[in-house]
Amino acid sequence: MFRPRIETKESLAGYFLRLVEQNCLSGASELLQVLRQRDTPPSRPSLLPQFGVYALDVVANVLGRTTEEFELHCRPLDSLTGRTRKVQYLGLKWPLSIFRNKCRAWCPECMASNSIHRADWDLRLVTTCLTHRCHLVERCLDCGQAISWQNSRLDACRCGMRLSQVIALPLDIGDGRWVPDIADDADRLMRTLIFDIIGFPRNIGKL
Repeated sequence: MFRPRIETKESLAGYFLRLVEQNCLSGASELLQVLRQRDTPPSRPSLLPQFGVYALDVVANVLGRTTEEFELHCRPLDSLTGRTRKVQYLGLKWPLSIFRNKCRAWCPECMASNSIHRADWDLRLVTTCLTHRCHLVERCLDCGQAISWQNSRLDACRCGMRLSQVIALPLDIGDGRWVPDIADDADRLMRTLIFDIIGFPRNIGKL
């Protein structure tokens, strides 16, 4: 099995799709079986909103890597089921609704150049790519369907359309108000949201 390292700006869910791609697996379901996440029914909430990941040490062992490599990329849920579930992120609990936990968004040009799914694309408040001055794409332009985490490849819709070949809508002048060095990093973007928009005190402690 090919076992690449997770990239700094890559989401853990996106990393799993990259594993699917590089190991010629049929999809996320087969990968989770390979990673032994479906050996027994889950007794605790998933460590990731998009996929059922319950034992990070097992994942690390199967991939021949350390648990610490993946811990910072986890987004643990606070309960198994329910509409009001929260996600633990940056030391706080956030509504699950702020994450794209069912379907994906992406920048085609970033996908073409880096072949990874970036972590900041998982946040619903991120709607643009300032590097390529375009809107993120949320639907396949061939079949018109949203791109499901469960039923897509890293760079392909279930219909076969390459995500990196989609033409994204360009930004109009004045769009994309996040400064590039913050919008380029999911964690820094959320810290800005916590401190400057929501109004948490800056001495809240290290997140």
